[in-house]
Amino acid sequence: MAKGRTATIGCAEQSAYATWTSATNYRPAKNIGDGERRPVEVVDDMYAPGVGGHARHNQGQAVVNTPLSFFATYTNIGIWLKHAMGAVATAGAGPYVHTFTLAELPAFGLSLELIRGAGWSNAERIAGAKINDWTLSGAAGATPLLFECTILGRSSAWASASTPTYGTEALIKPQHVGVLGFNSNTYKLRDFRLSSSNSLERRDHMGSAYTDEPEGGGFRDVTLQATIEVTDETLITEHGADTTGNVTLTATGTGNNALAITGYNGFITEVSAPTNQAGRLLQTVTWKMAPDASNSALKLALTNDNATATAN
Repeated sequence: MAKGRTATIGCAEQSAYATWTSATNYRPAKNIGDGERRPVEVVDDMYAPGVGGHARHNQGQAVVNTPLSFFATYTNIGIWLKHAMGAVATAGAGPYVHTFTLAELPAFGLSLELIRGAGWSNAERIAGAKINDWTLSGAAGATPLLFECTILGRSSAWASASTPTYGTEALIKPQHVGVLGFNSNTYKLRDFRLSSSNSLERRDHMGSAYTDEPEGGGFRDVTLQATIEVTDETLITEHGADTTGNVTLTATGTGNNALAITGYNGFITEVSAPTNQAGRLLQTVTWKMAPDASNSALKLALTNDNATATAN
């Protein structure tokens, strides 16, 4: 009997598009969605050799649009951030600072090994996986920060699962997250959700059921939504004034571990002003980030003891 216990997401960087590469990095899964699917349509002509519906059908293009999620760590998510954002540069000699910025996504993408849990005979292998959109979120008193993404891939196959090896786990916990900064003010968070879309498009062609390597088809989008305790009308006023500034947030773990988030040129697109209870009031604020001549819209600086940004 197949069970979800021990479900794991393995991945590796590819040297050629859609060429399977054995997993080098593993994360315990929170959720693994559907892998490859084939839309099926009837051939809706009048052919009817017997009584019943249409007699023929056709499988459409192979679709890999797979949601995945796992808990974020200071030490094991570099390979995912690189393929979510595009570029990474490492500095230091221990501790190391791995700085991820928005750029063209790495060529060829990832190979994924989806080990769906105990009792499954095989694991699902997805070749040519590229991250289309992703989020990093957390809430006070909840689980560690959650990394979620949707994979746009080429094809999948089933084969014997490898044996996962996990690196040192240093989870990013809600109590590690400091205050949010904007326009020289700071705010204590109840929760936050950082989201980015890479706006990838499939490249379907006749002669194959599989997409060529997906490419960006539109603008990159970066937003941060946060729930905070209302202090005064400052954020409402800044929204009305179209105030622009960097949005900052840092999580500080034990030892040398830290994650610093900088959203550049943020402006408030939505802000609530509810007066709906006698006690402490909460408001939800959404910022949208924008690039300039010197910076992409988003930078993540991950500090740890790993010499390489993509360590397992």
